[in-house]
Amino acid sequence: MKQKLKEYLNIDWKLNHRNFHIDGKAWKEWLMKKRSTREIGWLMSIVIVFLSAAYITMTVYGIQPGYLWEALAYTRNDSFLFWLNFLPPLLAVGAVWLLTDRLFYSAGGVCFVFQVFSYINTVKIAYRDDPLVPSDLALHREALAAVEDYGLKMDWAVLALIFGSLLFFVLCGWFVHSRKIHEKIRAVLFVVVIFAFLSADEGWYNSRELYFALPKSDPTNMVAVYDDLGFTYCFLYHVSAYAVDEPEAFVKEDAEDWNTATAEATAPEKKPHIIFVMNEAFYDISNHARMASANIDPLANFNRIASSDRAVSGYIVVPNFGGGTANTEFDVLTGMQTNMISETGPSAFRVVHKNTVTLARLLQEQGYQNFFLHPGDSWFYNRQNVYRMFGMKDQIFKDAFEKEDYKGDNMAWVKDDACADTFIEEFERRRAESDDPIFSYVVTIENHTAYNNNKFGNMTFPWVWTEKPLSDYMAQEYLSVYLEGLRDADAMLGKLTEYFDDLDEPVILAFYGDHLPNLGADYLTYRELGIEIGKTDTPEHTLFTYSPPFVVWANEEAADSTEFLAMKKQLEMGHDEVMSANYLGSTVLQLSGFSGLNPYFDFLNELRSQLPVIWKENYVLEDGTYTDRIDRDLEDLVEKLRCWEYYKLKYETVDE
Repeated sequence: MKQKLKEYLNIDWKLNHRNFHIDGKAWKEWLMKKRSTREIGWLMSIVIVFLSAAYITMTVYGIQPGYLWEALAYTRNDSFLFWLNFLPPLLAVGAVWLLTDRLFYSAGGVCFVFQVFSYINTVKIAYRDDPLVPSDLALHREALAAVEDYGLKMDWAVLALIFGSLLFFVLCGWFVHSRKIHEKIRAVLFVVVIFAFLSADEGWYNSRELYFALPKSDPTNMVAVYDDLGFTYCFLYHVSAYAVDEPEAFVKEDAEDWNTATAEATAPEKKPHIIFVMNEAFYDISNHARMASANIDPLANFNRIASSDRAVSGYIVVPNFGGGTANTEFDVLTGMQTNMISETGPSAFRVVHKNTVTLARLLQEQGYQNFFLHPGDSWFYNRQNVYRMFGMKDQIFKDAFEKEDYKGDNMAWVKDDACADTFIEEFERRRAESDDPIFSYVVTIENHTAYNNNKFGNMTFPWVWTEKPLSDYMAQEYLSVYLEGLRDADAMLGKLTEYFDDLDEPVILAFYGDHLPNLGADYLTYRELGIEIGKTDTPEHTLFTYSPPFVVWANEEAADSTEFLAMKKQLEMGHDEVMSANYLGSTVLQLSGFSGLNPYFDFLNELRSQLPVIWKENYVLEDGTYTDRIDRDLEDLVEKLRCWEYYKLKYETVDE
C-alpha cells in the first residue's frame, strides 16, 4: 500500500532522516483530478456579490463592541444607516471582482479586510476606550508598542470567524467559477463602480450634516457613536472629519530645521510648582454688568488676585464660544492653535495620535513630576489617551469623587470646591513622596452648560437681579444659575491661593476659563445685559466673544525666591494683557524663569511680543490695536507658525 502511494505521488521517503519530498507537479495533478468545478452565470454572480456584502456587513456589526441586535435597532430607527454600512463592502467586492475576474476570492479578500479592521477597532476600544480612525493606520509602530505594553489577549471566537470566513470563500472560489467577463466590459464597469464610490463619499461619507443628523444614544461618546452608527460608516466618515490641512507654503526641510534648532537652556535656581486650573466656562460677566441683588461680588477673589502685584492678568482668546473645552486645553498645553488645523474646524484632540511636545513633557525633562485632574468621564474628548500622549500618564477622573462631592441632588456635576480639595490632597501626597517639583493641569466641570433651574436638581440658590432689568425670564434664569457656579469658581480660586500662600515652597498658578458660557439662543442673556457678545462687525467685537479672563499668580514664596516678579517687569506684563490661548503655556514658562527648553515654545514668546493675538483673520498688534490686516513681515510669521504646527502634527517624533 505504501509503495503504491509512493509511486502514485512520487514521494521520496527518507524514514531514517524523518523527512520526505513531494513532487509538487504530481500533487497538483492529483488535486485537479479530484476537483470538480461549476460555472455560474452573470446574474447569479451579481446575487453573490450582494449576498457576500450583506454577510460582511452583518459580521462587521457582530464583531464591533456591543450586541448585534442593539446596533441593528438603530438601523430600524433610520434604515439609511444599514445602507451606509452595506454600500462600502458591496462596492469593494464589485471593484475587486471586476479587477481580478475572481468573484469568490475577491469577496473573501474584502471580507477579511473589513472583519480585521472591525476586530482592531474592538481591541482598541477595549484597551484604549477609543475607536479606530484612519489616521491610526500610520501609527503601526505605536500600535505594536501598545500591544506589548497591554499584553493583548486574543478573542479566539472572533479570529475563528475571520479565518473561517476567508476559508469558506476560498473553497467556494476553488470549486465554483463565475462566467468570464470581457476585459473592455470589466474596465467600463470598474470605472462605474469607482465613480459610484467617489460620489457616495462626497455626498454621504464626507457630510458633516448627515453625520450630526443620524440618531445617536450619546453624541459626545465616540465609542457609543461607533456602536450606534456602525464601524464601517464611522471609519469612512473620519477619513475627512479630522483632517490636518497642509499650508501652501509648507516645506518639510525648513520646518525640520526650525524644530531642531538649539538654544542655551536656562532654568530658575529654585523651580516652582506650576499649576494650571482651567475652570469650566469661567467668565467675568459681573465685571461687565452690575448685579443689583448680589450681596457680595461674585468675583471678589478673582478681582483681588488679578490686580495684585504678584499677578499677571487679562484675557486669552480661545478657539470656541460656549463649548470646545478640549480645544483650549490643546492650545494651552501644546502651543498650537486649533483654528490652524483645518478649515473644517475639527476637535483638536481628535488629531492627536502620537506623543506630542507639551508643557508637561518640557517640564518633565526639567525634573518635574505631573498629574492631570478632571472630575468627568475619562473617555470624554478621549482625554485619557490624549493626556498620555501629552506626557501625563498620572490621571484622576470622576471615579475619585464620592456622592457628597456633587452639587445638588441629581449627581450631575462635581463641585469646584470638591475638585479643589481633591487637588490639594493629591498635591500633598506627591509632595510627600518626592522632592521633585510638580506640574499639574486641572479641568473643572461644575459650571458646565446648560444653565436652567434644574441644573442642580432640587437645590435652591439666590435669584440674581441686575441694575438693568432683564425683560426675558429665561435670561434671568440662565444668569442666576450661571452665577451660582461662578461664585463657586471664585471660591475655588480663593481656596487655592490661600492654601498656596501657606506653603514654604514656590508655586505659580494659572487660573482661567476655557470659553464663555452659552447663556441662551442668539446670545440672549448677553443682549439683555447690553454686553456686546456675538457681534462680528469689528475685530474687537469678534475677539471679545472668544475672550475669557485669566490670571497667572505667584504665591509669597515664589515672589521672594523666583524670577517671577523680575520677569513680569522685564516683559512689561500687567493687569490688562490680551493674548491668544496658545501663548499662555509658553508665557507661564517664561514668567517662571525657563527659556531655551524648546525652539517652538521660544518662537511663541517672540511672536507674542509682536502679535499678541492671532485668531483666524483677526489680530491684536503689539501696541494693542485690533485689526484684520497685518503687514507682510507679520504675515510671514503667522505662516511660519502655521507651517511649524503642521510639521509638529504630522511629522514630529517624541520619545517616551
